[in-house]
Amino acid sequence: MFFCGILLLGASCKQSEQEDTPVVPATDNEIISYYRSISDAEIPAALSVGMYREKIEPDDVGTQQRRIWELWKQAHTGWTRVFDFAGMNATYKETVWEIPEKERMKVRLFTKGARPARGYPLIIHLHGGGLYADAPGPWESLINTEEFEINFDLAHRVFQEGQPVAYMVPRMPDDRKGRWYFLPKRVAFKQAIQAAVLSGLVNPDKVYLTGISEGGYGSLRLGIFMPDYFAGVGPMAAAEKINGEAQNYRNTAFRMEVGEKDYQYGRADYAGIWQLEMKALHEQWPEDFVHEVNLQARQGHEIDYTKVIPWLLNYTRRHYPKRITYRYYDLDGKDSYAAGVYYLGFQNLQPEKGSSLFFDVQHDGNRFVVETKTSQGKVRGSFCLYISEVDFSRPIEVTYNGKTVFHDKITPNVGTMVESTALFGDPSRVYPAKVTLKMQ
Repeated sequence: MFFCGILLLGASCKQSEQEDTPVVPATDNEIISYYRSISDAEIPAALSVGMYREKIEPDDVGTQQRRIWELWKQAHTGWTRVFDFAGMNATYKETVWEIPEKERMKVRLFTKGARPARGYPLIIHLHGGGLYADAPGPWESLINTEEFEINFDLAHRVFQEGQPVAYMVPRMPDDRKGRWYFLPKRVAFKQAIQAAVLSGLVNPDKVYLTGISEGGYGSLRLGIFMPDYFAGVGPMAAAEKINGEAQNYRNTAFRMEVGEKDYQYGRADYAGIWQLEMKALHEQWPEDFVHEVNLQARQGHEIDYTKVIPWLLNYTRRHYPKRITYRYYDLDGKDSYAAGVYYLGFQNLQPEKGSSLFFDVQHDGNRFVVETKTSQGKVRGSFCLYISEVDFSRPIEVTYNGKTVFHDKITPNVGTMVESTALFGDPSRVYPAKVTLKMQ
């Protein structure tokens, strides 16, 4: 066993100080109350150390995962967004959601076709337009209003998906801010996916993010930031500079469509760079980086938008991939770093302003190989590796930046299940154990 200064198990080193204290299991009501207390938090509040001492036998992991997920569902009983998704049908429903920073998001929800056995694929489709700082109010830009209606018409009437689907078509919440990747929207989209899954109508492994023009930029950036929530991402009429972010699409199907004559803001040139980068990555790792990047011949900013969604629908999300590559960075210049991705938890990382960090994690059976490399600034603190899809009767081995830092058995526990469910809100990510690594 290694020293806590190097590697931490469970909540923290303080856990060892309470080894002789009797374990008092957390009640269902305590867990439900905790979940309700963290509703809008990107980084959930810390749990009591006692929950991590509540051990679970390996044979009972599945039963406890189902129990914890059921408590998450109970904690969201009465959540209007769940009802919004549960009530979807072919006749679109328009609703308005209150989201962080006192913004309000208008959303249209509808389905096409009969519900598949495992739930509808959900397509979140973002409109173009953008930022209009002089607009007199949050929904007062005529351009954004027109783009919203055009986007809705495309999704509702024009697109031919070839299978049953559900759509979420939002309107920009505040035209004076005009960016889909700012914090209020990030929280809203994550909660929308969680609510859609809780409704029982949507398949959590078949969620897709697409967008046109400003919506394309939004889908591109959000897909980079939170790829673990999407089976596929499809920016249209949008492309921007790459700075290592293409690696974030290792496990998420990616399709970009841009006109070859879309010269404004360098879109065609950047799309060409994305095309070369994704091709090179896929050639190096043929099982990963599934993609299509097309520059549509003779087209400018307006292109054929019908190609992306039918292609994306062929792909299913990987929620515990064999390999993760991820650039951890500030998404919008406002200290907006991800709280976690796939089976990595970043809640306790402390990045200096403008810092970025590259993660490369490989998983094979009970062995994990972790590498980190700071590309800019300094990142302190610790991150956690959520352990699943292993044999808990055998030791877990973790190699970090070339050194074996852990080789021991790990006992599943309730605290990690509650923590990971609070972080991701995902039925596939109720993780039973974790190893916490201090930044080197």
